[in-house]
Amino acid sequence: MCFALIPFAGYVMIAPNWLLVSMIGCLDSICTELPIAIFPLLAPDFLSVAVLVAAKPLAQALTAPFSVRYVRCHELYFTQIGLALQISGLLLQALMPSFLFFCLSRALQGMASALLIQASPRTTSRFEAAQSGIAVKFIYAGLVCGTPFGALAFSLEPFLPFLWLALAELVLLIAIWLSWYNLDEEEAAKPDLATFLSVVSDPVTLRPILLVSLLLMFTGALQTISPRMLQEEYNFSVVMSGMAWMFQTWPSVFLVFALGPVARFIGFRLLMVSGLVVAGMAAMLAKEGSLGVLILELFFSGVAAGCTNSVVPRMLEDVSGRRYGDEEKVFSIMNMFQQIGYVLGPLLGATMMTYFGFQAMCRVFGVGLISYALFHTIE
Repeated sequence: MCFALIPFAGYVMIAPNWLLVSMIGCLDSICTELPIAIFPLLAPDFLSVAVLVAAKPLAQALTAPFSVRYVRCHELYFTQIGLALQISGLLLQALMPSFLFFCLSRALQGMASALLIQASPRTTSRFEAAQSGIAVKFIYAGLVCGTPFGALAFSLEPFLPFLWLALAELVLLIAIWLSWYNLDEEEAAKPDLATFLSVVSDPVTLRPILLVSLLLMFTGALQTISPRMLQEEYNFSVVMSGMAWMFQTWPSVFLVFALGPVARFIGFRLLMVSGLVVAGMAAMLAKEGSLGVLILELFFSGVAAGCTNSVVPRMLEDVSGRRYGDEEKVFSIMNMFQQIGYVLGPLLGATMMTYFGFQAMCRVFGVGLISYALFHTIE
């Protein structure tokens, strides 16, 4: 598998800048999803798995507020720093496969993702990677492939997925350094009008951000619980449990691209509320000991994610552009809330799973999702 890096390296060295920028998002997504099916082998219980899942978004959420101003002025430099941190985390995972070192490596990767995501709007705009949504398509490709690839490569050699991705990112880092070393940083052209308080005190921006965060809590809980359940209760292998996660990612990605062009005609609010209701109703119907129900939970959480992700970014882009003239800061704040949801979801889900069971966990999230959908409708 590592020999596949040879043609990859050759192509990356001559690739245009827009492709290099797009590959950053793809590899970052793969890095996030890569070990999901592997975590149950490192952690003795659901709460330990939750800690592993939550370590990366927690570090990302803590890093983002302190780095956003610097990254916006030095996006090329911090992109390279982010890749270097991510490579370090992957090498830790490859060489020291223990619970403690995985937590540390996930924290490093969270810091890296914070830098890469904050630099992304400016680098994609600068190198025209935003044209035709190419950068977004690469991110979703990584989202779909990450967990199955990690599980499959892990089944061959435990260190292989982490080492392979570390080498791929190292090649990308070298290519970026060679391509960007003589470029100057661009000054931020827009005034920083979107402060944290102004965004979170504005219902028009806060409500969709909270909606996405709540849905991510449920998704994060399922991502924590489902691989361990599949491996322990249904005797799935690591590869099979990794493939099963595609029941969540495929409908999500498909609906993002299918609904995106028609979202404005259907209605932003209708799609957002429908996504929450679908996920909430599916969660309310959960029951113990049913593989089919677990797969349906994954599928409908993916449907809900696809509905909301086809709407919320576009709506926030419109609103933030009109109100603040600063889409980048609003998206940075949204990403911070997303990561907070991705921290709380696994921890709450694992706690409820440990003490009350799968059915109770799903129904609590179901009540929360449907309640917020009703609140959104009334408002």
